[in-house]
Order: sequence, then structure tokens, then C-alpha cells
Amino acid sequence: MGRPPKVKAPPVAAARPPLMKYAEAVKLADKNSRTIMKISQLMEVIHMPGHAQADPKDRIGAQIANLRSRLNRRLVKLAKWADSSSEDRHGEFRNNPQHNY
Repeated sequence: MGRPPKVKAPPVAAARPPLMKYAEAVKLADKNSRTIMKISQLMEVIHMPGHAQADPKDRIGAQIANLRSRLNRRLVKLAKWADSSSEDRHGEFRNNPQHNY
């Protein structure tokens, strides 16, 4: 008895992932601003006197690290969107006269 032969996986299509729409990018930027505010507020809490006794396991520091990594992921996503061609980013936005932006 040996190992069964490996089954080959189907080839992965090399299609471009769909880009965000303009409204999604705006929502993501809004989320980023709220996340930055949360990080700022938590940083203020860390620098308050007596913080070390109130949070001995440094849960606030872990939460800040989590928020920073989340912010970084979102910024990378927005950067990829911003680096894409202008036609890809604004095609639907420019063709739809109902937008009130």
C-alpha cells in the first residue's frame, strides 16, 4: 500500500480581478479615516498615567497593532486601485450621469 497518485488541479485562470468601483473606494477611504481616529484615541489611552497597571496584558497595544495591520491592508487595496488605468477606475462613474458627485 502506498500513497495514491496526486490529482492535478485544474489550471487557474489568469483573469484580472475586478476593480473596486468609485463608491467602494470612497467607503474604504471613510473606513480608513475612522480607523485612524481609533488608533489615535487608543494611543492617547496608552500614554495616560497609570495605563500599565490598568492594562497589564497590553490588550490595547494588541488592538492598536490589529488596527494598524487592517489599515495597511486597506491602503494597499486603495493604492492598487489608484494605480490602475483611469478608464478602469472611472468607466462606470463617467458613463452614468445620475451621479451627483
